[in-house]
Amino acid sequence: MALGSRDLAPGAQRFEDSVQLAQKVAGDPSGIGFVGLPYVGSTKVLAVSDKGSRALTPNRLTVATEDYVLSRRLFFYNLATGAPPEVNDFVQFASSKAGQDVVEKIGFVSQHVRTAAAVAVETDAPADYKKLTAAAERLSLDYRFRAGVVALDNKAVVDLDRLITFLGDLHYRGEDLFLLGFADSTGDAASNQRLSKERATAVADQIERRGVKPGAVIGFGQAMPVADNGTVDGRQKNRRVEVWVKKR
Repeated sequence: MALGSRDLAPGAQRFEDSVQLAQKVAGDPSGIGFVGLPYVGSTKVLAVSDKGSRALTPNRLTVATEDYVLSRRLFFYNLATGAPPEVNDFVQFASSKAGQDVVEKIGFVSQHVRTAAAVAVETDAPADYKKLTAAAERLSLDYRFRAGVVALDNKAVVDLDRLITFLGDLHYRGEDLFLLGFADSTGDAASNQRLSKERATAVADQIERRGVKPGAVIGFGQAMPVADNGTVDGRQKNRRVEVWVKKR
């Protein structure tokens, strides 16, 4: 993704071990490399951007929300039928709270819902977005959708229950919850504005079925892209609903 169609320089050193790579970069003022977030160590992380979006630093929030352009999901593939019981048990455990506790313990980014201590809002963000988020904290999950529709993807369906558990455990009220929808730039601005609101409403409907009525459900169209709208992956990242809660 970083190099596009270009190759690494002939003299580039290659490492199989992420810790060794990070240590080598940390000791070389001209060094640069790519490792998973748990292996950063004493190196300096760099903010990177995709075409048409702002540069973001990799951290637990930007990776968990998938806004960071180099973040990637870990997919599990299972047999449609006839899978051994222990395989299904493992998949269920991995996505459970206990399994995600293990993920977090070893330094990777878990699927647990967290509040972000501070989030820098873009200076050119819509005025309503700035006003609404000024007294709010962003949560560490976004809801994403398939192209041109308001149907939630597989991860988003599971994240609905995670969100409800988070709100209940910390005694947030429905009015404390804000859902802010966005679209990619495919199509005209008016259609994208409508689609972004429909996506935020789709999440709100699912949350209401679970007993919580959000305090704000707003669409911001194709504003504030986090990735390149010229690519399939970029458009997928931009089709999202951010989740915020009032500060306490």
